[in-house]
Amino acid sequence: MSSIQNTNTRTFIASEAIGISIRVKLGSTAGEVSIAGAGEDFIGVTETPVAAAGSVGVRLKNSSGTGYFTAGGAFAYGATVYGIAAGKVDDVSSGNVIVGTALEAASGSGSRVEVLYAQHLPIASVNQAVATDASSVIVLANSLRLALIAQGVITGAA
Repeated sequence: MSSIQNTNTRTFIASEAIGISIRVKLGSTAGEVSIAGAGEDFIGVTETPVAAAGSVGVRLKNSSGTGYFTAGGAFAYGATVYGIAAGKVDDVSSGNVIVGTALEAASGSGSRVEVLYAQHLPIASVNQAVATDASSVIVLANSLRLALIAQGVITGAA
């Protein structure tokens, strides 16, 4: 049985070797995480590197404050960043999973940057990012629908 988490982090088992500050998604086994790919939603970001089958702390994406993410390329301070391949973030959309706003510039692929999570952004900022690609609306609407189903607020097939 799971317990309720009242903290910004939770410990999971890594299904594969995962670096520090990498976006992760739920794995195929309960209590497990794996690297989130391009266009895939994520549950949080790793706080340390971890070998396969090791325990890793994950800063949950609904936590307060900010998180550190690994950049997939160079981008400027204030850029809207999206989830891209290999659990990284970039200012070039790849599937329109909005992670947040960069609070520092990224010098290139592999650099770690502080990001303000999207749920802490003013609605206008999120709307502006979504308006750049019509498919974003579909992705966000589907994510909301799945979240509401998971919480039992509405019924339907996931």
